[in-house]
Amino acid sequence: MKPNSSSRFDTLIFDLGKVVIDFDWMRAMKKLEGRTPLSVPEIAGRLKNTDLVHRYESGSLASESFVEEMQKLLELRVSFEEFVEAWSDIFQSDLILETDFIDRLKKHHRLLLLSNTDPFHAAFLKERFPVLEKFDARVFSFEVGAMKPDLKIYEAASHAAQAPADRILYVDDIAAYAEAGASLGWTTVTFKGKEDLLQEFRRLGVAWS
Repeated sequence: MKPNSSSRFDTLIFDLGKVVIDFDWMRAMKKLEGRTPLSVPEIAGRLKNTDLVHRYESGSLASESFVEEMQKLLELRVSFEEFVEAWSDIFQSDLILETDFIDRLKKHHRLLLLSNTDPFHAAFLKERFPVLEKFDARVFSFEVGAMKPDLKIYEAASHAAQAPADRILYVDDIAAYAEAGASLGWTTVTFKGKEDLLQEFRRLGVAWS
């Protein structure tokens, strides 16, 4: 059941990375740099030219296989545990959307997360960022078996939203991902920063006070 609200939206769906929590892949690459003969630009180049991350985030690759293939791809001299620690260290400690703001939204709306992510990052986030527990449901690509903008993951979010399509608002920093949500009848906002989001919320009649 959604909280009592005069808003036109029953459910708000948020992308996670770059919307609620910021991240930087460079942090992980710098941690791995000293454990491989490759430089950071070379690590980035090899990651760009492989589908390993996509397969892992879409749930088609087991964690053990992912680490083994990454060790080979990047010529890494690290243990499983060392790799997981470095790979998970991409998230900034300060939230983009603070816990207090999420709490205020939650008084009026059902809240969901919709994210392309992998098991290592999901576990790290759940452990380090209590704000994730504020959301009524979390739809992660590796659990659904599909990544944005595949409609399968949006359909899973629609089911979790427990609201008609015209009562769902979706916020994502990538315009193509927002547009995919719009194809299901959702109202969508492309995230450009918190102040811009607040202006959009006011325009759309989203309650958070």
